[in-house]
Order: sequence, then C-alpha cells, then structure tokens
Amino acid sequence: MVGSSIGGICALGLGTRKWSLEECRMKFLKFTEQIFAPKSCFGRLLSRFTGGWFA
Repeated sequence: MVGSSIGGICALGLGTRKWSLEECRMKFLKFTEQIFAPKSCFGRLLSRFTGGWFA
C-alpha cells in the first residue's frame, strides 16, 4: 500500500496501525486543521517580504 500526503498517512494507518476508515477520516480532518491553519500576522508579513518562501 502506498500514498502521498494524507494518502500516505492513511496507507500507513491502515497497513501498520490497523486504523478503520473512520479513524483515517478523523486523522485527515485533524491534520488539515493543523496544516492549513490561517497564517498569523507575522506569517503574512514574512510572506510579503520573502515572496512566500518562508511563510
């Protein structure tokens, strides 16, 4: 079983951790909240000055 990004996490969970599909779905929702959280004011400012390279 292989995957990239969240597919890789679910593949590992299904294959090695024996997660259910519902557990994979819940992990996906949790990770997307953390990964795609709104940027802080500092992050937006840094992104503006670096062209998006560091924020």
